Amino acid sequence: MCCTVKQKIALLLALFLLLALVPPVSAADPEIPTLVSEDHNAYLSGTGEGCFSPLTKLTRGQAAMLLYNCMSFKPDSTASFNDVPAGSWYAPGANALGTLGVISATGNFRADAAISRGELLSWIMFFFPERTDADLFSDVPASHRYADAIRSARAYGFVSGDEAGQFHPDDSITRAETVSIFNNMLGRTPDKASIDQNRPVFFLDVPTNAWYYYHVVEAAVSHAYSKSGTAETWTSFTAPESVLPANFTTTGFRLYKGYSYYYDAAKGDILRNTTLQSTWTFDASGKYTSGDAELDSALHKIISAQCSDTADPATNLRTIFGYCRDNYSYRKRDVPTKAQFTKAFVTDAAKQMISTGKGNCYSFSSLFYHLSRWLGYDTTLVAGVVLYPDDEHCWTVIPDNGADYIYDTQLEWRYVHDWGYAGYTWTFYHLQDTANTFHYVESHRLH
Repeated sequence: MCCTVKQKIALLLALFLLLALVPPVSAADPEIPTLVSEDHNAYLSGTGEGCFSPLTKLTRGQAAMLLYNCMSFKPDSTASFNDVPAGSWYAPGANALGTLGVISATGNFRADAAISRGELLSWIMFFFPERTDADLFSDVPASHRYADAIRSARAYGFVSGDEAGQFHPDDSITRAETVSIFNNMLGRTPDKASIDQNRPVFFLDVPTNAWYYYHVVEAAVSHAYSKSGTAETWTSFTAPESVLPANFTTTGFRLYKGYSYYYDAAKGDILRNTTLQSTWTFDASGKYTSGDAELDSALHKIISAQCSDTADPATNLRTIFGYCRDNYSYRKRDVPTKAQFTKAFVTDAAKQMISTGKGNCYSFSSLFYHLSRWLGYDTTLVAGVVLYPDDEHCWTVIPDNGADYIYDTQLEWRYVHDWGYAGYTWTFYHLQDTANTFHYVESHRLH
């Protein structure tokens, strides 16, 4: 049966009214902001004291503010959440997402809760027209609540799966993973050559060989650029204000949270993946290492408990000398031959001393050797005799102004704790036995 003209007009009018009542659902709507990609301003900074915390989980509050700061305009927020205080640092982002309909503006926002990989994509993809021209990842069923957003993000090239072709949608997402996705989403391709040449920013916990290194720098440094296809070339950049810990000002060894680094002020960076003066080795993260992971862990625990990151090196050296003298006791052990007196022996002696709390002069000296080198001192172990011609002994020496000074934790332990000399006035810290009072006679040494 054909419709009359009046019926057709009525149907069209009803359809028009129905469409007028449909709320905005697409970023193409002028009431919904786009995510700005032309201006390459820094959008994520460090977490303080020289760190970026790349492996820390991203929270819902942080994710909301990341998106809010990327919006082409800031919507007039009408939404509010029970647990979002007015004036909180994340309130603008949370309320904006609620107002736009990215998330439901009812109940609690849970700003401090970790956001999952799938949920973050659902927030991001709200601002892009949906695409279906990609397969789902093998671990994302079509029934998953974020399947459409994940498929669309994959189609745009914002995300890729792991080696097994999985996306892990329900896992929390790290700050490193986040900047990778945001850079892809904003069309920001790190200029590796410029970053390598200029090193515009560095973070203690972002090794230059980490997969996320360039993404972090891209996100943390404002820069002008030119583009050819997808390739980006930095034409200028604005280095962020110093993110260094307070004691990283001049070249030299620096402690931070008990770890030892070597800061090069000229480069504005720390040494990584290299050996300094054929003596101190630094790993990919820039931390000094003895070469033995078990010993490194034990030394770090001692340094963290005994030393101050901001104290001068001499103060920390005196502290660990007293620590070695006062916290261990003597136990007779076999004396190594010259052939046995190796780096491996010294490492094992230090570990045994820490684990048992007892050892001989080689044990005392091996522990002080490793702790003092952790602080940046060019310490050498010396074997020979002391006091009496047949009294085999081991001690350490540290050069100062061209002369070797003796540091003998075990002999000072002997005077203070074993013999208990009440009137003891000698010190075996920074000693030059010029009067030959103690008859130190060197046989061989290990640097």
